[in-house]
Amino acid sequence: MIFCWFAGDIFKGLYYINKKAPMQLIVCAFFQLIIDILIMAQIYIYSKVQKTISNDEMIIKIKEFESKIAERTEENSRLVSYD
Repeated sequence: MIFCWFAGDIFKGLYYINKKAPMQLIVCAFFQLIIDILIMAQIYIYSKVQKTISNDEMIIKIKEFESKIAERTEENSRLVSYD
């Protein structure tokens, strides 16, 4: 989908240049190209990050986090008395 946006923005920018459109349109078209490139870079970077952590590792990390929360909840309930 992002590649379709990118192709459309390239076409739009070249069309504006070819038709000698106002400079604002040309600048906006190339700004949109830059945003498309940034989005594609994020997709590439974060897809690699996700692949480095397997589902089993993620489940273990979640369970460790849940146990830490449970420990802190118990500590807090001991500190606070409702008497």
